[in-house]
Amino acid sequence: TVPELEGHAVGCENVSGGMMATRHLLNLGRRRIVYIGSKSRGHPEFKARFDGYVKAHEQIGLSTSPELRVQTDIQETAAFEATQTLIDSGAEFDAVFAASDLIAFGVIKCLRKNGIKVPDQVSVVGFDDLPASTYFSPALTTIRQDTRHASETMLDNLLKMIEGESVS
Repeated sequence: TVPELEGHAVGCENVSGGMMATRHLLNLGRRRIVYIGSKSRGHPEFKARFDGYVKAHEQIGLSTSPELRVQTDIQETAAFEATQTLIDSGAEFDAVFAASDLIAFGVIKCLRKNGIKVPDQVSVVGFDDLPASTYFSPALTTIRQDTRHASETMLDNLLKMIEGESVS
């Protein structure tokens, strides 16, 4: 949640989702996991997902490496370019936690262009569970958001605000 937007925005458990995605990769034996997403104030949900990524590492006694934190906008092309920069830097990694599925799509396209096999050499997990995730080959492992529940909550809050009631 974002305190200044309390009652005016509905989100998911981004920290828990970030932990879940990272734990999945750690359970696969991956240890050099890249986090790729925006760090801007315009995307507080990405910051929370990153916090989950860090917590999952800490829970098993691992630290995260600054060279494996990649800044990108929430577009496939930007994620592709950011991934290419990461590859060109020579950083070693065996997994990627993408802050969104769109970012994951760009990451996977770039990995393939560079001859890196997904998931054999590098595993990738996204976030959002966009319908296109199932049509990607291989299908993208992703964290699902309950958008139906979120939209119902948002509508309920809007109606409460119209009636002058408080929302939380």
